[in-house]
Amino acid sequence: MSVEYKNRKAAELLGFFDEGIPPQLYSYWRKEIGHHMVIQDSAGPSRASGRRWKIFLRSMWTLRTLAPRARENIMQDSVMQECHAILALDVAKKIRSSQQAANKAVKQATDAYQRRCLQGASGEMSSCSEVDPDETTAAVEQKPISDSERLQTT
Repeated sequence: MSVEYKNRKAAELLGFFDEGIPPQLYSYWRKEIGHHMVIQDSAGPSRASGRRWKIFLRSMWTLRTLAPRARENIMQDSVMQECHAILALDVAKKIRSSQQAANKAVKQATDAYQRRCLQGASGEMSSCSEVDPDETTAAVEQKPISDSERLQTT
């Protein structure tokens, strides 16, 4: 049985494809649960401990984008709980894959920049400084200084 078929059947059992349910609801649910996974660093049981993953899944039973039939019955229905977990694992797998691709691209860009700096324009050592991603992130995350703070420092 293919992963796509298994996911489709799980989504059907949860009620995402019931009559009258907008077709985009499933996509919205995937985006919403994915957003929560990234925020809580819970992209699957491999990232979160098994207990933390189960707690995360239970907290996602109340998402407004979950199909109405699932929202009503998931707490008592173990089959629905399993279907929910199957779909959540698929989202987690895609998030991890996306994060790995982003990390690879950042590393390649940093390596290319450092190689360019080492070679310089005429083949000699350039004055480029080494890029430290932690320092760059910290600089971006600093809040802007207000006018009153600026006046106090001068």
